[in-house]
Amino acid sequence: MSCKADRRKCEGCVCEQFKMIDIGTVVQITLGDDEFFEDQDYTFLCLDPHDCCVTLIDTSDNNVFIVDCERIRGVKFINNTVLPPG
Repeated sequence: MSCKADRRKCEGCVCEQFKMIDIGTVVQITLGDDEFFEDQDYTFLCLDPHDCCVTLIDTSDNNVFIVDCERIRGVKFINNTVLPPG
């Protein structure tokens, strides 16, 4: 698993998002129509620029999940920060 350097090869709006987010960002993804893997959070580790594989860590069991960013149909960014009321 390599996650280095030039990230220009991978195309599509989801790939573009993964090119810009920080390591450790928590996301949910959808591979199908409009159904996100609700209650399935993944921690972003890296985007491999050579094969467009996104490496994620399943937060429920710390297993590695690898998926082609060009096959992901949607990404939801999870904000786990509690904001003050008002």
